[in-house]
Amino acid sequence: MAFGLASRLGVALFEDTDPIDLLPSRSNEEVETVIRSVYKQVLGNAYVMESERLAVPESQLKRGEISVREFVRQVGKSELYCSRFFDSAPRYRAIELNFRHFIGRAPLDLEETRVHSTILDTKGFEAEIDSYVDSDEYQETFGENIVPYIRGYKTEAIQGLVQFTYLFQLVRGSSSSSLKGDLAGKQPKLNSLLIQSTATPVFSNHCSLSVH
Repeated sequence: MAFGLASRLGVALFEDTDPIDLLPSRSNEEVETVIRSVYKQVLGNAYVMESERLAVPESQLKRGEISVREFVRQVGKSELYCSRFFDSAPRYRAIELNFRHFIGRAPLDLEETRVHSTILDTKGFEAEIDSYVDSDEYQETFGENIVPYIRGYKTEAIQGLVQFTYLFQLVRGSSSSSLKGDLAGKQPKLNSLLIQSTATPVFSNHCSLSVH
């Protein structure tokens, strides 16, 4: 069990997470670890039943026919992802979760969310997923074979103190699940904050860390 600052702030699950890289000399066990890690990240720590797994993309990854990035794309475009995070969630909640799942951070500002809202309006769901996976940020951070992970708590993804508080709003919690166990449920967590471009207090389990 984790203790200390990360535990008090509700981000202990992301405290010591090293990037998972699928190397050319991978073993079958390593590929399975990557597959489980992609499901965990892209589906927001939700439980995935055996019958829900994507058999064809998994086989392609195991045979070396697709990269981790392409496997992430297939999971993101799947009915499994769409039904959980698009069909039943308001638009701006879906967009902020896409940032969490594919880029590993919160949206930086309102303009970022508006850009993705426009993509949904003009090009649709699959183009919205592609916009993250094909982005320069994704390529520079994760490349072809690193599983996306939550960034910003201790990395370069945080652009300023305001964005630091947005990340905590997006990922903290006892289960750190994108939907289940999250008090916000399917309602946007960041929309009003992004509109006002203001920080929000970060409360620990024992005290408050107010950010002004």
